[in-house]
Amino acid sequence: MPIDPSIVLFFELYASSFTKCDVSAISRLWHLPAFITADQRSAVFDDEQRFASNTQALCDFYQRQGVVRATKEVLATDEHYPGVVTVRTRDDLFGEDDSLVVTWEHTYMIRRIDGEWRVLIAVADGEVAAWNARGTPLGS
Repeated sequence: MPIDPSIVLFFELYASSFTKCDVSAISRLWHLPAFITADQRSAVFDDEQRFASNTQALCDFYQRQGVVRATKEVLATDEHYPGVVTVRTRDDLFGEDDSLVVTWEHTYMIRRIDGEWRVLIAVADGEVAAWNARGTPLGS
């Protein structure tokens, strides 16, 4: 089954919002409560301010690692119900000289809400592992 172009556009916007560290734009791409899980830890964000603070901390971490550009390639989708899709992406973060800083695969569950895609769940095990392998654990 071909990948829905609107999902590709959604994740291009997601990546460009991280490139700009536009926390408000990133927040608008999620539906609260948001569930993020990685490794053996999980977090539920049911408050906009708490979600925005977490997102800002992630942007700050990326900037400390020299990241200036983010890309997301949609690798696969699986529609579970109309408007409910699991999406697997490849995430690449680049530095000033356009060199690859880190890469991983990410899994999301998204839902169409009021005609727009929104992230409900992110499984970030790949990201945590990639930063650990680089020697810069997420949040360090």
